[in-house]
Parts: sequence; C-alpha cells; structure tokens
Amino acid sequence: MAKLQQLLSNNQSGGNYKKRFTVNTYQGIYFLNTGDIAFFETDEGIVFAVEISGKKHLLNESTLKDIEKLLNPSGFFRINRRELAHKQHVERIEQYNKYTRAIQVKEYKKIT
Repeated sequence: MAKLQQLLSNNQSGGNYKKRFTVNTYQGIYFLNTGDIAFFETDEGIVFAVEISGKKHLLNESTLKDIEKLLNPSGFFRINRRELAHKQHVERIEQYNKYTRAIQVKEYKKIT
C-alpha cells in the first residue's frame, strides 16, 4: 500500500514534461529549451515557439493542444485559442474591457 501511494504521489508532483523542442531547418536540427520560450502561437494553422528576442521557431507539433499536453501546467498557461504563455516571462496583464486583456511579456522584442 505504501509503494502504491508513493507511485501515485510521484506521478502527480513530477510528471514527465517536455524540457526542449526539436526544430528542423534546412541547415539541420537543433533544440530549443522550454525555459527560453516566451510563448507559443499559431498562425494560419502553423505552430511557432517565440523567444524573448522575438525569434520564431517552426515546430513539428500540429496544434497548441498537442503542445499543451507536453508542457508542465505550472509553467505555462493558455491565453486564448492561438497562444500559450510561459508564466516566468509574463510581466503584466492589463484588462481593456470585459472580454479583452493584454499580456505584456518581459523584455519581448517583436521582430517586424
């Protein structure tokens, strides 16, 4: 009985969450640590990981729902249908009206 309780508590607290994502490019494959990701977003059905520097990385995962299952819920949260944010990088949440909020990400520089 004690072993069973220990197994259950280990599964609830730890979890096997993804610590880095594989990014394929024409130059090769590299890894992106989840701690370096400010947020995930979808754009026309394509999923990107966005760093604080503003650099976007195309991911192999097909939906945010797939990514959400891989991430530790204590580190990331769903903003809306298109975005998942890293709690560590959120500086402020401003409410514009009853249904609209803006999230400011620390040191984020949007590349245009």
